[in-house]
Parts: sequence; C-alpha cells; structure tokens
Amino acid sequence: MIQRIQSIFLAVLVMAGVLAFVFDFVVYEIGDQVYTFNIMGLEVPAGQENETVNVVKIPLYVPIGLSILLGLGTLFTFSNRALQIKLGRINFILLFLSTALLYYNVLTVHKAIPIEGLPEGTVFGMSWKTGLYMPLAMLFMSFLANRAIRKDEALVNSFDRLR
Repeated sequence: MIQRIQSIFLAVLVMAGVLAFVFDFVVYEIGDQVYTFNIMGLEVPAGQENETVNVVKIPLYVPIGLSILLGLGTLFTFSNRALQIKLGRINFILLFLSTALLYYNVLTVHKAIPIEGLPEGTVFGMSWKTGLYMPLAMLFMSFLANRAIRKDEALVNSFDRLR
C-alpha cells in the first residue's frame, strides 16, 4: 500500500532529487570571479565564455533525473513488491554511481579553472553548497526504502506460510 514507510522514503528521495536540480554543488571563487558547479556542469563567469575551460562535462542531470523517475516508478508500483525490489536495486546502483561521479567531478573540476597568470596573492576559495548533499540523501533514502520493501515482502511471505 502507498501508506507504508517506504513510500515516505521514496517521496523524500524524489524531493531530494528535485532539490539537486535547484541548488548548486560547489562554488569556486578566484579573486572576483565566481565559478559555480551545478547539475548542468561548470558555469563560467560572464565575459569568459570564449575562454576554454576543459571540463569533462558528464551531465549529472541524466542519472539524477533517471533516479527521480525510478523513485516515482517504485513508489507507484506498490502492488507488485517484486518489481519494487528490482527497481529499488537499479535505482540504488544508479545513485551510487552518479554520487561517485559527482564527487569525482567536484574534486577534479578545480583543475580546469584557469588560475595561471593571476596576480600574486589572489584568493582561491571553494565552498560546498546544499546541492552537493542531495545525491547522498537520495542514496540513503533509496537504501532505507529498499530495506523496508524487503521487510514488507518477508512479512507477507511469513503469513503465506502460516496459511
């Protein structure tokens, strides 16, 4: 049924996924220039669009968007727990890989920002933003939902044995 605890976990998963589209992941500040890394990739400051910033832009919106759709699919297939378990596993694997890709990109994207030729004493700052934690929240909610679905399936199977 849709009133079960896994429905709440899956709803929070979907909300965290939507929030990942809203918030930035990391903001890099170099002097007066601000580079933002969000779900669409690295955004270059205005006036520097023609300078090449070599970033492997693996679009994170694709796996996060797929995860949102899988979460909704898992939420609304409450009558078929076997399918829910399969969709939950696929979603967990997808989220794990996209979270690993996200943190790899976050830790390596600063190498692509042009810092050569800057005046001595230029401040380089990196601040992690709220969006960076949303895929982790999605991964955790997917784990909790999968565990609750398996418990629910085990409970139903135990009652079937008693009949």
